[in-house]
Amino acid sequence: MTATDLAGCVDAYLDHLRHQRRVSSHTLRGYGTDLRELLEFAEEERLGHPAAMSHLKVRKYLARLRGRGLKATSIRRKTSAVRGLFHFLIQERIVETSPFSAVRSPRTPERLPRCLTRADVKQLLDAPAGAGFAATRDRAILEMLYGGGLRVGELVALDVWDVDLREGIARVKGKGRKERLAPLGRFAVKALDVYLALRRPHLRGSGQSDPLFVSEKGPRAGTRLTDRGVRRLFARHLAAAGLPADFSPHALRHSFATHLLENGADIRLVQELLGHRSLATTQVYTHLAAEQLRRIYERAHPRA
Repeated sequence: MTATDLAGCVDAYLDHLRHQRRVSSHTLRGYGTDLRELLEFAEEERLGHPAAMSHLKVRKYLARLRGRGLKATSIRRKTSAVRGLFHFLIQERIVETSPFSAVRSPRTPERLPRCLTRADVKQLLDAPAGAGFAATRDRAILEMLYGGGLRVGELVALDVWDVDLREGIARVKGKGRKERLAPLGRFAVKALDVYLALRRPHLRGSGQSDPLFVSEKGPRAGTRLTDRGVRRLFARHLAAAGLPADFSPHALRHSFATHLLENGADIRLVQELLGHRSLATTQVYTHLAAEQLRRIYERAHPRA
């Protein structure tokens, strides 16, 4: 790396995330937005070289973010993006130390992920009505999100050959392009089998990829279903099931993990199924499972 001005360093870091770390397009957009804000601040402060960003300037930058009324979670995310930049610059020997070494990130209250009850999940999975292409596809999507604990980005990236119905598994590319095998369960396998019988006539175009889930209508009909498309159909079926509108598709992944732990699954198995690098990330679901069990106990036990 030869660029030493801050703007050039940011471009090099984003290229590193895109090509070496292979982060998702969503993550890349977020980092780009956060680092552009840093460049605006650096321009105002006349900080041309990254080494000019002292810990005092970092504190001023954080004060500016707080002055905009941002939540602690947003400030923490933006701080994480800039920390990552300076960690990269240390590796590239552009700077010797990070100005963040003496600065703490703002604390955020620990929030447990929201998940659906088993009854709610059943209502949602039963919501797509009919035997047509869209309903059949949507049932397969919902069953896979819950049955395999997939992220939406992982689901829409699947090609047909990534799924083995006979074995009941999907080869999933998670964060950092890390691959894992996700078991799907018999309900997801059955829903996929029915969907695949209807999929071929709706497929459009040819190429190296053969997307598993495709759009039905609009200018993108017959092409790979997008993240936004999944979120729209999820919201539609959520409303049809009479469930709160503020749930996202990720709630099915949370539910997948929580219900496994409630039924006695080993936490390291759940970590592997979710594709988490750190066990600490998975442990939040043990708190969630315990909290749900406590509520059930309080409702059901006469001396609770």
